[in-house]
Amino acid sequence: PPAMPPLALLAALPALAGAFVSCPAYTDIATPAAQQLNPQRYQGLWYEVESANVFLTKGCQCTRYNFTLKSATTFDDIFTCHKGSPAAAAMALPLHGSFAPEMPGKMVESPAA
Repeated sequence: PPAMPPLALLAALPALAGAFVSCPAYTDIATPAAQQLNPQRYQGLWYEVESANVFLTKGCQCTRYNFTLKSATTFDDIFTCHKGSPAAAAMALPLHGSFAPEMPGKMVESPAA
């Protein structure tokens, strides 16, 4: 087969690079296998380097989640972070959530009432 012209190869590089650095879509990783989390083993204190997934947590650092089951399908999750700097005062946000027993890895949560 004929060799690819150098100019055509250069033109294809950005498209190829993009294919290797893009993140998977939610639907690609939200598989039935990924949703079969064991909530008993998930309980405890979890650490996160930085959080910016919702407006309340934008700029949070040294984030902690304390996940505790309250029933077979409900949980409390105390979110704690230091906004703007690891030396800033800790901010705590109590969350409450639930999941369907057949898909425990597909959780929903919101601020506790």
